[in-house]
Amino acid sequence: MQRRLFEAHVVLFTTSKKKVENGLRLGAHEAVISSDAAAMAKHEGSFDFILDCVSAEHDMNALVGLLKLDGTLTLVGASEKPLSIGAFGLLGGRKRLAGSGIGGIAETSISAPTKKIGVGHRADRRRPDQRSFRAHAVR
Repeated sequence: MQRRLFEAHVVLFTTSKKKVENGLRLGAHEAVISSDAAAMAKHEGSFDFILDCVSAEHDMNALVGLLKLDGTLTLVGASEKPLSIGAFGLLGGRKRLAGSGIGGIAETSISAPTKKIGVGHRADRRRPDQRSFRAHAVR
């Protein structure tokens, strides 16, 4: 959670209640269970930047809805299935979608803006030798 060093407000989005304590211990200011619609709605339109490292299928439109005007959603995780993102969600708020094939910890910690951001994580159920870094970040 290196963004905290740059005075960014870091929010962890996770599908696992077990990861909340870890995220807070690692420096997140808040943790949100992404399947909790009320908790997600509380953050609607409040993020400058989202770093999405989740390589599993997930709701991209929910992440776009969390972005502020001119916000950026950056993908560093790649799902095996094509992503579905509604054009109007991006166009209506001048939101940007970006990506990086590298997405390593060093690269993403340098490239994140020093604004209000957050970080999320999704469990990797593959063997350790098959894993790559993944999480999704917001705010």
